[in-house]
Amino acid sequence: MSKTGASQTENVRVEYYDWTKLLPTLTSFAFGLAVAMVLARASMTEWLREPFEPYPGGEPAPRTGMPNLSLWLDLLCWVPALLVLFRRCFDRTYVLRFTIAHALLLAMAVLAVISTAWSADRFAAAVTGFHFLSAGVLCWSASQLVRSWLRLRFVAAATAALLGVYALQGVYYRTVDYPDNVRMVEKDKDRILRERGWTEDSFAWKQFYRKVAGGEMIGFGSSPNTYAAMLVTFGLIAAALAAQRWRDGDEPAWPAAIALPLLPAAYVLVLTNSKTGYLTPIIGAVLIWIGWTCGAKLAARRRTAYFAGAGAVLLGAVALIGHGLYHGSLIIDSLTFRWKYWVGSARVFGEHLLAGVGWNNFGYYYLAHRLPDASEEIKDPHNLFVKAAVELGILGLLLAIGFVARLMWEITRPIQPPAPPAKAPPTKITLIFLVAAGAIAVNALTSIDFGQESAYVMVELLKRLLYFGIIVLLLAAGTIRSTAEVRLDDRPAPLLLVGCVVALAMFLVHNLIDFSMWETGPMFVFALLAGALIGVRGETLAGRRKHNLAVVAATGVTLTGWLVAMIGFVLPAAQAESGAQRGDELIRTNQVRSAIGAYRAAIETTPISNADYVYRLARAMMLQQDDPKQVDAWLSQAIAANPMDVGYRTLRATFWLHQPPESQPRQQIAADYRRVIELDPNNLQARLSFAGALESWGDTEAAKKEYQAALLVNDRYHPDEPKRLSAQEIERIKSKL
Repeated sequence: MSKTGASQTENVRVEYYDWTKLLPTLTSFAFGLAVAMVLARASMTEWLREPFEPYPGGEPAPRTGMPNLSLWLDLLCWVPALLVLFRRCFDRTYVLRFTIAHALLLAMAVLAVISTAWSADRFAAAVTGFHFLSAGVLCWSASQLVRSWLRLRFVAAATAALLGVYALQGVYYRTVDYPDNVRMVEKDKDRILRERGWTEDSFAWKQFYRKVAGGEMIGFGSSPNTYAAMLVTFGLIAAALAAQRWRDGDEPAWPAAIALPLLPAAYVLVLTNSKTGYLTPIIGAVLIWIGWTCGAKLAARRRTAYFAGAGAVLLGAVALIGHGLYHGSLIIDSLTFRWKYWVGSARVFGEHLLAGVGWNNFGYYYLAHRLPDASEEIKDPHNLFVKAAVELGILGLLLAIGFVARLMWEITRPIQPPAPPAKAPPTKITLIFLVAAGAIAVNALTSIDFGQESAYVMVELLKRLLYFGIIVLLLAAGTIRSTAEVRLDDRPAPLLLVGCVVALAMFLVHNLIDFSMWETGPMFVFALLAGALIGVRGETLAGRRKHNLAVVAATGVTLTGWLVAMIGFVLPAAQAESGAQRGDELIRTNQVRSAIGAYRAAIETTPISNADYVYRLARAMMLQQDDPKQVDAWLSQAIAANPMDVGYRTLRATFWLHQPPESQPRQQIAADYRRVIELDPNNLQARLSFAGALESWGDTEAAKKEYQAALLVNDRYHPDEPKRLSAQEIERIKSKL
C-alpha cells in the first residue's frame, strides 16, 4: 500500500498472521480430550440413583458418579465433535465422514431420547438416553480424529492402560477391600439390618451378604460379566499391540511392559466366574491369527467372507432359538437363565411391538411376564438386540441389527491409513502426560466424595495417583517410537488393526448374553473404538464435492442443540439431583424436616418428572410421622409419576396397614395389592402381605385364596431359589388354611 505526500512517497507493508495454522491444534486438542474422557469414565462407577436409602443416624456412604455429575461429563463428550465441526467451517481441506453406521447409531440414540415421552420412568429414559446420544456423538468425532496409524496406536495404548487399571482395581479389591468388607459386615450386622429394615431371613439380606461374602468382582461396573467383557476387550488389544511391537523388532522392554498387566488381568478374569469371559479370549486369539495370516485372501473375497460370517452368526442364532423352543433350556445353566429372561422379554415385546416400553424401562414391564422359576428381578434383558426390541420397538430392533451389521462391514474394509510422509515432523510425547493428567483430574473430581473423612479421601487420591502412573507407563510403552527416537510412533500397524477389530467383535459377542454396552464407561469405550476403526478404515473422499453450507448449518444445529441440552436439561437436572442428595444427607443427620424441604425443591427444579424424588419426600414425611393423609397424597403422586413401579404401591399399602384399623382405607389397600400382584404375579411377599391384611379384616375366604396362590407360586420357584418359603413358613400357612 502506498502513501503519497507533498515531497516523498512512503511504502508501507502490512503483514497478516495466518491464524488458520491454529486449526489443526483444535482437532489435536479434541483427540486428546476424547481419549481422556473415555479413560476417566471407564475407570469410575456411575449410578442413575442412590443404591441405598438414607436412614436417620446412618453412616454416610460416599456418593459419586450420580447424574448431577455424569450429565456434565456427557456435555464434555460433545466438545470434540464441536471442535471438529468448527475446524471444518474454516478449513475446506479438512474432510468429514458420515457413514451409514454413524447414521444408524445416532438414529437409535435419538429414538432412545424420544422414548422419554412414553416411558413409565421418564427420568431413567432421559438420563440414560442422553448418555447414549453423547456416546454416539463421540463415536462420530472419533471417526474424524483417528485416521492415522499414530492415533490408532494411541487409542490402542489407552485401552492397554485401562487393562492395567482394571487389573490393579481387581487385585486391590480381592486383597484389601474384600477382607475389610467381610469384617465390616460381620461387625456391623445388627446396624445394617436395622438401617435397611431387613431381617436375617429376608431375601435382601441374604443377597447382600452372599455378594459381600462371595467377593463378587464387579470392578467399575455393576456386574462381574461386564468386568469380564472389558478385561477381554482390553486384553485382546493389549496383546495385539505387544505383538505388533515385537514384530516390528522394537526394544523388548516395550512389548514386555504392554504385556505385563495380562497376567494379573487373567487372575481377575477367573475371579469374575464369567464363562463367556473364559471362552472369548480363545476365540479372539484364533480370529486374530486367522485375520493376520489369511488377511490377503479374505480381502480378495471380502463380500463372500462377510456374508459367510454373517450367515454363520444367523444360523447359530436360529439353532440356539430352536434348541430353546424345543427343550425349554439351553446348553448350560447360565444360558438357560438367559433363555428364561428372553422368553419373558418376548412377551413384553409382543405387547409393545411398535414403540417399546421406553429406554431403560424394561425392568418394570418384565415382572408381569417373568417365568416363575426365573424370579430374579432383572433390569435389562441381557441381550443387545432384545433390549432394542423391547425398549424401542420394532424400529429400534431394525436400527440395532442394521448398526451392528453395517459397523462390521465398515471396520473390515481392506483399507488402511496411508503411511506417514518421509519428512513428517515428529509428534511430541507431551500428549501422553496431558491425556493422563486430564483423565485423572476428571476422574478424581467426579468419582471421589471429598465430603467424606480425610482417610477415605487420601486412599482414593492415592489410587488415582497409581492410575496416573499406570496410564502414563502404558501409553508410553504403546506409543513411543524407541529410546533413540522419543516421539510418538506413526509406523503402520496392521496386526494391531486386526486385533482391534476382533476385540470389538468379542465385545459384541459378550453383549449377546450380557448388558455391558449399556453401562456408561463401557459404552463410551465402545464408542471410541468403533469410531476409531470406522475412521482408519474409511474410504478416501479426495476430489469429492465439499458442502460448505451444509457443514455450517450442521455446526449451528449441533451447537444450538448442545446449548439447549445444557440450559434446558443438564443444568436443572443437576441442580435437582444435588438438592435430593442434600435431602439424603439431612436425613442421615436427623434433620428430617429440612430434608423434606430439600426434596420439595428437587421436585420443583427437575426438568423431567422423577417419581423417585416424590417417593423420597413421602418417605421423609413418614419418618417425621406427619399426617398420614399428606403422606398418602405424596405417595399417590409418586404412583402417578411412575405407575409401573410396584414398590410405591407396596409402600402405600404397608404404610396404611401400620395405622389404626379404623383409619385404614381398605379398598385402596386392596386395590394397591391387587395392582402389585397384577404387575408382578410371582411376588410371593406381596401375596402373603395381602393375605395377612384380608385375614385381619375378617375376610377369611379371600385370605385363603391368596395363601393358596402364594403356595402355588412358591412351588413354581426353582429349588435353589433364595426367595422360597422355609418349611416352617409353609406349615404356618397350611395351618391357616
